[in-house]
Parts: sequence; C-alpha cells; structure tokens
Amino acid sequence: MAQAPHILIIGGGAGGLELAIRLARATRRGGRARVTLVDSSPAHVWKPRLHEIAVGLLVAAEEQANYAEQAAAHGFAFVLGATDTIDVTARTARVGAVREPDGPRELLPQRTSPFDIAVLAIGSTVDDFGTPGVHEHCHVLDTPEGAERLHRAILAQAARVAAGEQERLRIAIVGAGTTGVELAAELRSATGRLAQYRSLMDPGQIDITLLDMADRPLPGVATDTSDYARRLLDRQRVAMRFGTKVTAVELGILHLAEGGTVAADIIVWVSGVRGRALEVAPKPKLEKGGRMRVDPMLRLLGEDGHVLDGLYAIGDCAACFEAGSDKPVGATAQAAHQQARLLARSLVRQLDGRPPLPFTFYYRGTLVSLGAGKAVGDVPTGGWSFRIAGLTAKLAYQWLYITHLAELFGWTRTGASALASLLRRSARPSIKLHW
Repeated sequence: MAQAPHILIIGGGAGGLELAIRLARATRRGGRARVTLVDSSPAHVWKPRLHEIAVGLLVAAEEQANYAEQAAAHGFAFVLGATDTIDVTARTARVGAVREPDGPRELLPQRTSPFDIAVLAIGSTVDDFGTPGVHEHCHVLDTPEGAERLHRAILAQAARVAAGEQERLRIAIVGAGTTGVELAAELRSATGRLAQYRSLMDPGQIDITLLDMADRPLPGVATDTSDYARRLLDRQRVAMRFGTKVTAVELGILHLAEGGTVAADIIVWVSGVRGRALEVAPKPKLEKGGRMRVDPMLRLLGEDGHVLDGLYAIGDCAACFEAGSDKPVGATAQAAHQQARLLARSLVRQLDGRPPLPFTFYYRGTLVSLGAGKAVGDVPTGGWSFRIAGLTAKLAYQWLYITHLAELFGWTRTGASALASLLRRSARPSIKLHW
C-alpha cells in the first residue's frame, strides 16, 4: 500500500456514512489514510423514515444530512455521482456524470477514482420477483424521491375525491413486512388528520388493503408481536389478505394467483429486498436477491469463491453468512450499523499490518411504528425476548433515530435540531398538504 492509502466508500446509507465518519476520525491524525465517500445524492436520509415522508408526516428536505457538510465536519472527502463500475485489478471506480435534475445539462463529467481499499455500501432496492407490471405501475419506497412521488400521488388522488371526481381513494400495499405494516398504519394515522381541513376529503373515504404471501403481518418477528400489529391494523380499518400472491400488475389492478383481482388507485410494492446492481470486475459471487457474498471479515468474494483483494461490502447489498448458518444476516439498518463499526476497526487494524476482525451479528430487537403514539417491538434478553408496545415502544423507536442523528451531528446539535423540529411542527399543518 501507499504511505497514505485511499479508502473509497461507495454509498452513503446508514452503514456507508457511519463507516466514513468512524474511519475519518480514526485515521486523520498523522494522515494515516484518505477517506472518500461517493454517493449519487447530495444528502443522506435515514431509510427507516421514508414511509413517514410518503404519508406527509415528515418533510424530506428537513430530514436530510448533507454529505458535503458531514465531510467537512468529520474529515473525509465527498464525491457526487453514481458509481457504475469497479475494476479490482486496476483499483479504480468509475463515477458517472451528474446532470441537472430537470434538464439535459451535464453538471459534472464522468470521472475515475483510484483506491487502495473500496467498500461497497450501495444498499438495496425493492424486489419485484419478476412480477410483470411492478416497475410500470407501482410506487416503491427505497429512496426519498420515491417517497415524495408517493406523497404527491396520494394528495392528487385525495383532491379528486374531495372534488367529487371519484368516490373513494383505494390504496393497495403489497408486502406486510416492517415497511408495509408501518406504511399502512401511518397512512391511516396521517389521513385521519384530514378531518380538520374542510376542503379536503373525508378520512372515511380511504380504503387501505395490505397483501402478502405470508400467513400473518411481520412474519419475521415473534407471533405475539405479529398478533398485536394485526389487531391494531384491524382496529384502524386496514383490510388484510394473507397467503396471497400477486402474479401481475396492470394500471390500477392487482392480479392474484388464486384468481380474482384487487382494484386500487395507488399501488405500493414493498415486498422483498434486492441488492443494488453494480458492475464489478472480476464478478462477485451473488446470492439470492442479488446480494453480494462476503466472507466473515466482510471481504467480497468472487465467483470462484476467492477473496477479491481490497474490496469489502456491508449493509443490504452484502450477503454475510455467520458460522453454521445457511441464511445471510438480514438486510436491516441494525446489521448495517454493526458492520460499519466492525469494519472501521478492521480497516484500522489492516493499516497497522494486523489481520481483520470477523463479523458477528447481535440481534438488538425489532421496533415497528404503528401510528401516532403507537409501536410494537421484540426486545431480546438472554435466550428469549419480550414484547413492548404502545407509547413505550414508540419512544424507543424515536430514540433509535435520535442516536443515529447524534452519530452524525453530535448530541448538542441533535438536541437543538429536535427542539427546532418541534417548533416547526407547531407552526405548520400536522401533515404536509402540498407538493
């Protein structure tokens, strides 16, 4: 390696941004390494909150952490652009051109970035499982832009109902995992606030249907936690259809495997997670769902099963198998955070000539937001877990986000931002009513 090796982190999600911050802190003294973060967006938004942006409870612009600001505060470099190719042999990454959002003008040209070590933290997208029509006719919640498009669609359809152009607003959500359940519950909670605005539609004119192939909501959590969520969704008048497979999507219509259809004005597809595509040469080993296989040290493996020297992967895009397990660690924010912290220590050890550390995932529980003042979760303790629900769970859910912000901004600024957010909300409508 060069005297000051260049560590390139591709993707600024929950894992990538935290890794950049931790590595920059650990290596900036004495110029031990140069750390660069590359992302196609100029700002970071915490992915678990996208459903709140979609229903209008949060404004995306107010939830962003600007990468350039983070780079200046923590001592790493930021490069704007989407990385499309990694050449392991040449140790280069190709960053695509950046164009103006609503025009053809090129703002930044295509560039090539050399590296000594590269970490792929490019996240995931929604898996359509090859279902025809999903891409053309469904909304997905994997980016802030996607969340804002869904919000605009909901407002537009609500305006049609209020004007008498259509009788009801029908929303179908395919996927009853965490995102689907949170979206259904928060959507019902948010639209309930429309009653205070006389010119908008009556909240009783919205129908929400949640569909999944599983036999219950939140199939990945304990049965009693799932049952709690199901009872609450039922009280919120969310229609649920389980054991149901969608075979095709047309405009406003879901076709089901058992026959029949579900009609909807808005369809949201949140079923399944697929690793984002990135061209790597030599090709990495891919697992189910397009996730790239890594070894226990989070080093990327090639198709032949050998380590691709100098290349690592963390977060949703990485398939990490723990010893004795035939299933990869789940694509969750807590896994990405734990991998970022472990890899930061490992790469510092590598700079010192010591071997990297193996990754072990520690399950910290699951928290699911279910509307205003409501949430449910599993909390592990010893060899078992217990359920928390209601306001206690909601406060724990909010605390996760606060600790994430503290990692980026420090506790003083996080506290000030929380106070400013409360003041802003007191001076505006309880939900975002414009687009």
